[in-house]
Amino acid sequence: MDPSKIYVIGGIVDKSRKKGATLNAATEAGITTIRLPIQENIPERLDHILNVNTVVDVLINFRELGDWPRTLEIALPQRKRSQIGRKAIRRRQ
Repeated sequence: MDPSKIYVIGGIVDKSRKKGATLNAATEAGITTIRLPIQENIPERLDHILNVNTVVDVLINFRELGDWPRTLEIALPQRKRSQIGRKAIRRRQ
């Protein structure tokens, strides 16, 4: 994380109706977007959708620790660290 940058967390409650709305709005506005390195640090976790409050917890922990694997271990709820989502299971079949 770069302390000279401002990070905006985007989230839409009904993802089925407006999938990608936040990302698309940022892209159209010329705003640089980034994602958390969940896939790189928890490769078995194919479903990487998080609540906004969880994203804030992850960012706070990373700022303190500076270590993504440890941060995700601490900040992600247990169900997000070990459970593979329903969509991910369907994709594997």
